[in-house]
Amino acid sequence: FYIDVGNMPSHLAMQFVERVKTEIHQRRIPSSTGGGTNVIDSSYNPLSINEDGVDKEVLERETNIFESQAKESGKDENIMQKMVEGKIKRFLKEVTLLSQDFIKDPDTSISKLLENSDNEVISFERFKVGEGIEVSSKDFAEEVAEQLNKDG
Repeated sequence: FYIDVGNMPSHLAMQFVERVKTEIHQRRIPSSTGGGTNVIDSSYNPLSINEDGVDKEVLERETNIFESQAKESGKDENIMQKMVEGKIKRFLKEVTLLSQDFIKDPDTSISKLLENSDNEVISFERFKVGEGIEVSSKDFAEEVAEQLNKDG
């Protein structure tokens, strides 16, 4: 599965990921290999495992944005095309899990990491720090009034 640590500093992110791994092992949640669990940490919020899984509508929307930006640059048509191709390539690298950088070693992609092992990604689940936590929203004046009523 995938853990999104948001903008958490890297040293805190690593501590958090290790705590999650320990918790999973203690609850004996099995991995596909049968022992423990496999956690892949990546930098971005992936939309799919690889380029083939990216929603065509999302890719089309991003392509249109990149083409508009290229047109605004006023460059030659062939240069604009290369700009769009480069931006699409970078977008796909950011939103596909296998092409993302491994958080513990940014020089290694997730796909390279998997090449060096006998593992493969067949699916992933994203967990974002703080996601699912209900935050009550009260009016500040209301909270102060409640506190005054408790004390009075």
